[in-house]
Amino acid sequence: MRKQHRIQDPDVIDENVISRLLDENKEVIVQFSSEVYNSHILSKLNELTGKYDENLTIRFYGHYSSSFDCSIVDQIPEVKSLSIDCLRQAHNLESITYLKKPEKIRDRRIRAQRNRYTKC
Repeated sequence: MRKQHRIQDPDVIDENVISRLLDENKEVIVQFSSEVYNSHILSKLNELTGKYDENLTIRFYGHYSSSFDCSIVDQIPEVKSLSIDCLRQAHNLESITYLKKPEKIRDRRIRAQRNRYTKC
């Protein structure tokens, strides 16, 4: 099992840092606890998830002041490892089922392994 390194609510995505951590055999989790992400950040993450394997995870959690809009995953179609958890409310859950490349999806409601989705 790889050691995890979490990058919390980044306002910029540093590819050099992420690349170095992955080269050090770590699982990198870029996580967002609220809507601090924007299209530029998500675009950069999508680019990186296209380059790297499932050891680069994007995680959305918290969002306690609002309902999490799962359609945000439409902006990261290259993601191979996605975690959506610890949410009070979420909507547009069906967006997750449209992902084409997931190796791992972690969610209390939905579990997936290579495009096979089942309710938990």
